[in-house]
Amino acid sequence: MEHSFLIANSLYKIGAQIGKCISGIDIEVELINGSFQAIGDKLAEKRFDGFIFFIQRMSDEAIAFVAEIRGKYKDMKIYPLIFTGSEYVRQDLIRAGASLCFIMPYMPPVLSGELLCHFYNNRNYKIIPQIVYFLNSKGFDSSFQGFYPLCIAISMLLNSPDKLNGSITDFYRELADFINSKYENVERNLRTIIRKAFKKGIVINNSKPLFRMKNKELLLLLTEEYKGISKNPF
Repeated sequence: MEHSFLIANSLYKIGAQIGKCISGIDIEVELINGSFQAIGDKLAEKRFDGFIFFIQRMSDEAIAFVAEIRGKYKDMKIYPLIFTGSEYVRQDLIRAGASLCFIMPYMPPVLSGELLCHFYNNRNYKIIPQIVYFLNSKGFDSSFQGFYPLCIAISMLLNSPDKLNGSITDFYRELADFINSKYENVERNLRTIIRKAFKKGIVINNSKPLFRMKNKELLLLLTEEYKGISKNPF
């Protein structure tokens, strides 16, 4: 099943960058700029699973808007992005119904990783935040197509290292079932990751060039390296 996110009132093209980062697994993204009324009308047009919106200046109206959206859409994930360091403001938004509140500035890939970790955790996904940061530190961009399936694949291998002892196709099917996709898409997305990583000059543990590497080798190498640097992967 595909999920939908609405990103509202983006500033400095940050919303578009976040949209690029979070789309890909099973998420489609729409962007809108306008008043609270216009945003509310858009939310009423179709079912959105997630709602990200920028608040440049806090006001009672903004808090009331969050409370109104929460009242109408009980299951929607609401993520305000605020440009103030006030913990009191953040707590007011949480009390009004925000699922998680981000205080800017935030690098879009990092914010997107934390947001998706939160969004999927309640849907039995296991995108471990440390895996996102690990891959980012290796040079894997969160906007790469296939980035988050890769995160999930690594977390699955941490939990069950023998999953790749059998057919790689069986692993693709299990991963595809987990993210409501097709196994062909999983295989293609991982190949895309390898191609983009090679073009970016990423090297994994002095291994052979990425363009010669198969998906299974990539998964095993990244999982082993992550285990080696993480004292507590879970």
